Amino acid sequence: MLVVGPLLGLAVDVAMQVILGRIPLAIGHLRRQFISFGVGFVVVMATLWLLIRQSPLSAVDCAGYGLLHVAVYVFGAFCFFNVINLNISSLRIRMLKAYLQEHPRPLPDEVLMVTCSAAGMLNARLERLLDGQQIRMADERIYFQYGVVSVVGLCFEGLRRFLVAH
Repeated sequence: MLVVGPLLGLAVDVAMQVILGRIPLAIGHLRRQFISFGVGFVVVMATLWLLIRQSPLSAVDCAGYGLLHVAVYVFGAFCFFNVINLNISSLRIRMLKAYLQEHPRPLPDEVLMVTCSAAGMLNARLERLLDGQQIRMADERIYFQYGVVSVVGLCFEGLRRFLVAH
């Protein structure tokens, strides 16, 4: 019964992320994630308090359950946070690689914009997928080659549509 707290907190975290992503607010992407994390954390602590106050546990047991709940929720929320931020992180890594290749000479912004342009990254990804036979091209259209990778891709696409506002 005590696993309810972290699971309910993560569900609220995801729901808040979906809601905040759909509301046009003047706050940044990262701040929305922190707000949804905080609301989920409050739910975890409230659920824990409701469950613990009904059971005859010692103070040490209560503290242990509290730490366990916090650790499980923070771990789950951290994983959720990283799934959301993978795209941004991959762009930052590409930019850092471009800067490091030119080190110690400065890299002009124009060169970086060409290297890390959305069209350039998309074309490079499409080439890798074509080379790996995960997609195929026919009549100027791209089609899936069904397999394990396409199932994973479809799952992530479903998550993206559910979590990210359009």
